Amino acid sequence: MSIVVFSRNYASCTWCLDEAVKIVQCGEEIGQTIIPIFYDVDPSTVRNQKRNFQKAFSKHEETFKENMEKVKRWRAALRKVADISGWDLKDRHESDFIKEIVTNISSKLSLPTCMDLKDLVNLKEGVFLLMLEKFKNKEMVIIVLDDVVNGKQLKKLVGSRDWFGLGSKIIITTRDEHLLKSHGIDEEHLYKVEELNHDHSIQLLSLKAFRNYQSPKDYSKLSECVVKYAG
Repeated sequence: MSIVVFSRNYASCTWCLDEAVKIVQCGEEIGQTIIPIFYDVDPSTVRNQKRNFQKAFSKHEETFKENMEKVKRWRAALRKVADISGWDLKDRHESDFIKEIVTNISSKLSLPTCMDLKDLVNLKEGVFLLMLEKFKNKEMVIIVLDDVVNGKQLKKLVGSRDWFGLGSKIIITTRDEHLLKSHGIDEEHLYKVEELNHDHSIQLLSLKAFRNYQSPKDYSKLSECVVKYAG
């Protein structure tokens, strides 16, 4: 859940505008809930980019005249977020306004805590033993165990299928196929992930190293060498 707090000078901050673009992207791509809060500014002012917002964007258009697409993305993101139903401070007392927002968001989240520090033991060996109280009633769950390296992890966390309710999904990733088979997982439920091809390998490397899907020209040859060496 993303909360965007619009103030009178929100549009003057390019970092805030970049953040708004990213929040809209998360809303579209992963379904994240977006909640706008209008603090001492009218929603229509944000939506139509008037007054202080108009002045701020006039400056941005001058500063970024070589990159007007960036300014267009900012404008579009603000319009999209401001179109969403949210909270408007208006003449209300600030503390009451905050309490209302916190109460509303808390009720929407209302997520049960599935694990806290008292449930974790034997940290030195890197083995996390989760107390399986939420599984006593055989609830329907989805569990992802990533990069499993020790059979004890599987025994303690997903010891038996009858721990879980009908329809539950348990996804395990590991480099050790024998570990899965020794836990009773048959061939039918194994999926071997193919290696990335050359182009996808370059994209992954570039994304992690340069935060872009393409390597900078100065590093393109080096990136090719790294991908070839790493296989």
